[in-house]
Amino acid sequence: MLPIIDRIPFVEDPTALETIMKDFMSWGEGIAAEREKQLSAGQTQTVAAAGSSSPASAEAWMAKIRAMNEGPEKETAWGEYFKWASTPK
Repeated sequence: MLPIIDRIPFVEDPTALETIMKDFMSWGEGIAAEREKQLSAGQTQTVAAAGSSSPASAEAWMAKIRAMNEGPEKETAWGEYFKWASTPK
């Protein structure tokens, strides 16, 4: 059970109760959003360019990865390669 449940006042008016519950939900969503920001601080998502395609062979993957400079993009490419290599063709 939620520790906050004892804080919800008893209200007979359904409209007032709905308002109170919406306030509690909004409060909880705000806390969750703030925590999510804290957890993802300093992280960036990588998004593949629209229309880009993955190499079709292991040799093409190796050529692509060797051509990259060391860094996060190369690490991401390695992850994509391993994902590609582990899926049945």
